[in-house]
Amino acid sequence: MVVEEKKEKRLKEYGLSIKTIFRDGNETKVRNTDHSKEDPIEQGVIIEKDYIKAGKVLKKENIFDSRILYCYQLNQNEKAECKNCGMTGSLGEFTHGCPYCHTTFNMEYHKKELGSKHYYDLTIKNKKYLIVTYIIDLIVSFMITLTFIMDTSRTFYFFDMVKVLIGTILISLLLYYVFYYVDALFLLPGVKKYKEMQNRKQEAFWLSLNYTEEEKTKFYNNINYALREYYFGEEEPEVIDFDIIDYDSLEKDTIDQQLFVNVTIDIRIVRYQNNKVISKKENKTYRFRKVKIATPLEGGMNYVECPGCGASISVSEKECEYCGHEIHFYQEWYLEKSKNGV
Repeated sequence: MVVEEKKEKRLKEYGLSIKTIFRDGNETKVRNTDHSKEDPIEQGVIIEKDYIKAGKVLKKENIFDSRILYCYQLNQNEKAECKNCGMTGSLGEFTHGCPYCHTTFNMEYHKKELGSKHYYDLTIKNKKYLIVTYIIDLIVSFMITLTFIMDTSRTFYFFDMVKVLIGTILISLLLYYVFYYVDALFLLPGVKKYKEMQNRKQEAFWLSLNYTEEEKTKFYNNINYALREYYFGEEEPEVIDFDIIDYDSLEKDTIDQQLFVNVTIDIRIVRYQNNKVISKKENKTYRFRKVKIATPLEGGMNYVECPGCGASISVSEKECEYCGHEIHFYQEWYLEKSKNGV
């Protein structure tokens, strides 16, 4: 709960709460950051988030990657494993999150195809698309108005130019929503083809690493956990939430036998600025480093490589005794930081 506590503390400072609506099988379930509603979720897809202040919804978001499944298990009679750090125990021990790394949920990333509506919604909500659509709308409206004025006027004076200008504005306002929705239909095949090509490259990436589904699940959980630590830390004081919308690319490189992966994603970052909830979709690249996890040594001790200084330390320690870096049991992937942040 350390990361979630930071998020909840920030939301409380701004007087905000977040209501997240999931689709879990055939049921609709809800979890609120103020703990007023905490439905157990087995394999839930986020379908909506409401950002609330003083009982009023300030903003809604409804575009999410349906390949990402979330699990908030509250059944205390079964065994559980944290997909982020590898800690195992009874589900009762995990009621308030992993007792070791403190993450409160696990997630899985499925390879299923996203429907046309997902990419259509992404297209029409893209700011560049809005600008280009309006430019096209203005040009077409100008041509329509100019042609009409030229055909109906025997002369063409300054007053006619004013009529062209006014007519262009009026027609553009009438036609904008037609262009807004229709243009996306022409762009959709190209967008889907590009995304399918990206997905094939990601499959080739996993084949090159020879990773199992379990290792891939851990990778995605590590990414999500590391980004939560970053965005709810001191570096981004205005961030109140974020969601990964799509993974664009995964690229590996090795330096001195150390494996790094550059992860490029479309991420929606939600900030609270000037008493407003503002969300912005950004395309960002994050660099992750894999730490070495040793096999069990004599005496049953298990060692990992410190992600901060590279020292070999016991997984039972909470932080490195040499550099003070926080350790999360068997977490393999850590976010690289520079002096300028991520």
